[in-house]
Amino acid sequence: MTLLWLVILGAASIVLHDELGALTDLALTRPALVAGITLGSLLIVWLAAWALIARCGAHLDRKGSYRAIVRADRYAAWARGLGACIFVGAVQGLGWPSAVRSLVGNPVLFDEALAVAPLLALAAGLWYAIEPIESRTVNASMVRRLDSGEPLYPHAGRVAFVWMEVRHGILPSLMPALLLIGWTELLDRAGAAGPAPVRDWLATPAVDGAVRFAGAAAILLLVPVLQRRILPTTPFGPGPLRDAVRDLAARHGPAMHHLLIWRTGGRVAGACVIGLLPRVRAIVISDVLLESLSVREIEAVAAHEYGHVRHRHILWWSVALIAIVQWVRLAVGGAAAISGTNADESWGVVPASVLAIGAGLLAFGWVSRRFEWQADAFAAQHLSGHATRAGAADAQQRPAHVLPEATRAMSGALREVARLNGTPTSVFGWRHGSVDRRTANLEKLNGLPVDALPIDRTVRFIKAASVVLLVLGLAVRSAG
Repeated sequence: MTLLWLVILGAASIVLHDELGALTDLALTRPALVAGITLGSLLIVWLAAWALIARCGAHLDRKGSYRAIVRADRYAAWARGLGACIFVGAVQGLGWPSAVRSLVGNPVLFDEALAVAPLLALAAGLWYAIEPIESRTVNASMVRRLDSGEPLYPHAGRVAFVWMEVRHGILPSLMPALLLIGWTELLDRAGAAGPAPVRDWLATPAVDGAVRFAGAAAILLLVPVLQRRILPTTPFGPGPLRDAVRDLAARHGPAMHHLLIWRTGGRVAGACVIGLLPRVRAIVISDVLLESLSVREIEAVAAHEYGHVRHRHILWWSVALIAIVQWVRLAVGGAAAISGTNADESWGVVPASVLAIGAGLLAFGWVSRRFEWQADAFAAQHLSGHATRAGAADAQQRPAHVLPEATRAMSGALREVARLNGTPTSVFGWRHGSVDRRTANLEKLNGLPVDALPIDRTVRFIKAASVVLLVLGLAVRSAG
């Protein structure tokens, strides 16, 4: 189970609890018991996983078998999955957030952050357990790295290793989730107990929906600015790669003011684009990729990330997310209405609402994968010599079709990233799909008209559908 899934499950389960309540009132009558059951269950999962991981470490010391490393990673993944199930059960069945509030009060966002903390602490504890195996692996690879001329990264130690994983894997996705929950709670609080003009204003469904949408959109647009502060980065100096990024902007339009190196200490092979507003927008490429990929492959990675900018994926990702969340909320309310009972007392509402949230997550994953495929296709277009900005290149020099060497460069970069991360190319990712599927998509582009690709039509449909669903959702809320 990926860390993004952990954050989403934790946040979504708390939101669902606040929408529907728990199946029992145990948290209201015996909050300490609920806290003991929740924390104790997660602690048992962690201790069991630690024992199994330690056993894998001992086997690695005796046999030197790579299978011990694979098993340790598998135990950690199963522990995260089991911990997530226990956490969701504690939230929905026992009312864990209500128990937290009965113990610490209900300050805006603090109680939600405290409620989700045990699940994230489990993830951090599993990193703490697996760090000795990671240390052995790093030490064992030093001679090979020296022989092959690869860079050496010092192992930071156990606490530093855990903090680095939290900083890279949890905080960038946890921060927007908590801010969105906090914004929703603040509006609910203002609508129920704020000044009279504010209560009257938010009592109108259309106004309430518009304010919620505006705040959520502002958070999603400004969060990348904060994410840039979370991730350890340094700017690129002058050189061919920075010139290549400037060429991207010259040929395709949107300005790109920052190109950053993501200092991961050799831990992460990846890249991303952060920021929607031009002055804070940046392409971020990890140190591992810069040291491992060819110049052409790095250019392909940069073009892929710039493709997200060129097609405004961050903006449309936000619109699609808000539209999906809007319809999930409507489905939750509809399930309560159909049940004919108060949502707090209805057992039948919870499964229907869980299905609605699951459908929303599947829909969002489907949209995200198409955005990734379009960014892959954009990289192939760019590497083929295509320019989308009027006057950026001589029209006679622009290619009419996608070139095979361009798709090979992007496919090679994808496979190399998977290899560096130790991920099989057949493994499916919720937001990105599998590398095998992405490379197959790229191969289908060979010889197609460079300015009329099927994925571009698909994404145009997604953008139009997102706007329609968002407007319809707001209209249904207003009518309700």
